[in-house]
Amino acid sequence: MENINERLYELYKSKKYYEYINLFLEYLNSGYSVTFDMIIHYLFVLVKLRKFDEVHNIIMNLKAFQKYDKKHYLARILYYCYKLDDSLELLKLYKNHLPKDDYLLAKIHMLKGNIDISKTIFEKILNDPSLDDITQKTIKKHLQKIYNNKNFNAFVEIEYQSFLEKGNLLCSGHVIYIKDKPLSINGRKENSDLKSNSRPYLVWKIENNLVYMFPVTKVCGKTPYHLFYQNYPNSEFDRNIKDNLCITTLDNIISVTDKLKDNDYSIIMSNIFVSIYNCPNIDEKEGRRKFLEE
Repeated sequence: MENINERLYELYKSKKYYEYINLFLEYLNSGYSVTFDMIIHYLFVLVKLRKFDEVHNIIMNLKAFQKYDKKHYLARILYYCYKLDDSLELLKLYKNHLPKDDYLLAKIHMLKGNIDISKTIFEKILNDPSLDDITQKTIKKHLQKIYNNKNFNAFVEIEYQSFLEKGNLLCSGHVIYIKDKPLSINGRKENSDLKSNSRPYLVWKIENNLVYMFPVTKVCGKTPYHLFYQNYPNSEFDRNIKDNLCITTLDNIISVTDKLKDNDYSIIMSNIFVSIYNCPNIDEKEGRRKFLEE
């Protein structure tokens, strides 16, 4: 196949990820050799589709990478898949550590809840001239979150397993990220949305290993329930809560990114009740009581 890289690039740029995968596998199965860079790009496409376990299995069985000086790329991909321990192991194998590798290391420790270690590494590489302006700004944002955590007990995103290991319990008002698509149970098409497993969700309740939740999206809507960036900086920008009730399982959670204040959570829940049951004349207190009793 001629110009395979150009064809793959065009598919990637057009976000035709499934076509990209089909073309790559067709090329591979036809007996053509693939470069390490082609494998890296293929793995990134799988990450885009949230195929974390598949990516993890490929990397763990990829012996050829040992002779390449690009193990930091694989470590980064494992980080995107929330395979933090394996990502750390690969970084240890990579001897020529650069500031961008330390940056990844700091982010991994932050997700694992090792705030002090993360803070030390971020402060060490802050203002390093080899890092671009965007990375420097991101480091400052991460450090601000850490300072807020230490001074005001503000929430910092944490991997779900590490969240549990530190003695925490998931409850109503937490904001989570999930791996696989959720099931929509009130007639919407959330599970057909390509972004439905990459956006955060607001937890309503947990029953019998099932998590009932509502999408937290950046899409502007008519709904009066918002998470404003100044109150919830982990959201990165203003977000809206959709009144589309979804369901997933506890083992599908990959991280916990925030916890709503009790008053904000109550107001949001009462507004959602009014929207779902189409009863605009009900007052906020009564709406909150009815929904929370559901």
